[in-house]
Amino acid sequence: MNRQAAFTLIEVMVALLVFTVGMLGVAGMLGVTVKNHQNTHQRAHASRIAEAIAERMRANPVGVAGGAYNGVLQAGQPPIPTCPCDAQATAQRDLRQIADLAEQWLPQVQTSIECDAAAVAAVPGVGAAPFQGQCEIRMQWAEQRDIDAVAGNSAQTFAWALQP
Repeated sequence: MNRQAAFTLIEVMVALLVFTVGMLGVAGMLGVTVKNHQNTHQRAHASRIAEAIAERMRANPVGVAGGAYNGVLQAGQPPIPTCPCDAQATAQRDLRQIADLAEQWLPQVQTSIECDAAAVAAVPGVGAAPFQGQCEIRMQWAEQRDIDAVAGNSAQTFAWALQP
């Protein structure tokens, strides 16, 4: 074997080593990208769930004013049948449906709603006064921060203050 052939073999081996290290780096970046995509997907779901809660609260202002939406949402409760219900029953049905949806989309989710009502007198001849308070929708779930399963999960919180 001549010196030129040996030198070419060493060049090829070094190039292969550099290529392998580069591909391992690309694979690592791909793993991080997939994990970040999953976390972003969960955050988008949290935003959609909060929007769904807000829309249901806006559709039931009497239930909001009566405090029917306050509290911690719990999934797995038996559903309330669809019926022409009063504001309280409608709020209970809304909360159970949203709790089941949140449990389905977010791991280890805890959802709570707190409304602070401002006292507003009813308008004569119009009925119930509009809700003038502020509500906060808060969701907390487990989010995996690192690709390494040993690193565990960290709590991610989504909070939204609104006036329904």
